[in-house]
Amino acid sequence: MKQILRYGLILFLVCSIAAGVLAFTYENTQKVIEINKKLEKEKILKEMIPEATEFKKVENLPKVENKLVKINEINIAYKGQEKIGSIWEVVSKGYSSDIILVIGINKEGKIEHISVLSQQETPGLGSEITKDSFLKQFIGKDTPNLEAKKNITPVSGATISSSAVVRAVNEVLKHKDF
Repeated sequence: MKQILRYGLILFLVCSIAAGVLAFTYENTQKVIEINKKLEKEKILKEMIPEATEFKKVENLPKVENKLVKINEINIAYKGQEKIGSIWEVVSKGYSSDIILVIGINKEGKIEHISVLSQQETPGLGSEITKDSFLKQFIGKDTPNLEAKKNITPVSGATISSSAVVRAVNEVLKHKDF
């Protein structure tokens, strides 16, 4: 009986020390992770509209019309006091995953930059939506009348993934003056 209590106490001490070390590590690394996320976000915003000197996050996001699209975040880009564009983080439902896009709109209301932040579409098919050959079709567009197979050439064999990007872009263009 004494031996069982002794082993139980040793196990309790080992678990307590391990939990303490884990809590300490989590607390210290969480701050670094948050700082790195913020720096990465600033880098992405600066890549979208390089001439911007400041970005302000929009608090009240517009309502989306398409249930397969969600606007995560909008940042207004300023050069001094002048608004020079906006950067939209949008999620659209693809074939096998949510596709997260970042879309930069210039002060004329045209798409200046578009990039896929995250996707888990079928490798070799749907994943081709990340390539410049597909994404460059959206540059300069300013009206929400885009359709895969009509005025946007979809990735071969990945019409659903291509349509997901088109849906997201159309939703942004509907609200670009927001």
